[in-house]
Amino acid sequence: EVRIVRYADDFKLFCRDRGSAEKMFKLVKIFLKDRLKLEISEKKSKIVNLRKEFSIFLGIKFKAVKNRKRLTVRSYVSDKARKAILNLIRQEIKELQKRRTALQVLKFNSVILGIQNYYRMATMVNIDFRKIGYIVNKSLMNRIGKPSDKKDKKYKLRYKGYNFQVWNVAETTIFTLQAIKFKIPKLFSAKKRVQKEEKQIEIIGVEDPQIRAILRLQRNSTCEVTG
Repeated sequence: EVRIVRYADDFKLFCRDRGSAEKMFKLVKIFLKDRLKLEISEKKSKIVNLRKEFSIFLGIKFKAVKNRKRLTVRSYVSDKARKAILNLIRQEIKELQKRRTALQVLKFNSVILGIQNYYRMATMVNIDFRKIGYIVNKSLMNRIGKPSDKKDKKYKLRYKGYNFQVWNVAETTIFTLQAIKFKIPKLFSAKKRVQKEEKQIEIIGVEDPQIRAILRLQRNSTCEVTG
């Protein structure tokens, strides 16, 4: 029994035992070379025992842990992704310091939303983002000023039930990265279109090249291996 998880040219094969994993690894290498004329990356391609090591896929690192009498997956934001997120937010804070406008806050908030909407699939995302958020708050304190108790309507609607200190610029509340909980990811269907009163609702992605990867899961692609 083998299960495959794929996005574009990046995929994982999950097997029940080492023998099956080694067999599938060899077969996939042969298939990619003979049928698709592709060579796999020896550095990135390997067999991992999830009971002992982490495996990384699309910015998420995961491992199998014992939960009572069965194994369950525990996932975190990868170390590389955490650094990228922190660097991106720091850069956005610098831009917000230069341009203290409501429009710039909305851009900042769209970045936070994009990050949250993607990484909330990690089971331990609240712990990872709490660590990043601690550093982000220090940066906000240094560059924007003291926090406030005032929260606008959009913030209250989005983060109902959370009680974090916030910052306001141009009477617009900055969204809080660490205000997040794990959410089970659902399959995205490109065939389904949301329509209301004959008006199509379009999802507009953030244009910043550094976070395009976060939104790529919304795209539809076809793989010659899996169809």
